[in-house]
Amino acid sequence: KSRKTKVIMITGYAMMSVAREAMEKGAFDFISKPFSPDDLRRVITKAAHSLGYPMDSETARVAT
Repeated sequence: KSRKTKVIMITGYAMMSVAREAMEKGAFDFISKPFSPDDLRRVITKAAHSLGYPMDSETARVAT
């Protein structure tokens, strides 16, 4: 509901038609499975930058 919300779709179906439909419906980006933690960090960093928040992949690192 907020303009600052960025939706990142995660899918097991890596088809361009699924990606296109997600983007048309407002998704910011999508990642297809299997994906690495670095792939997820990259898309989170990209979303943060689009909102004007300075963030690098290290900032987005998830503690394990």
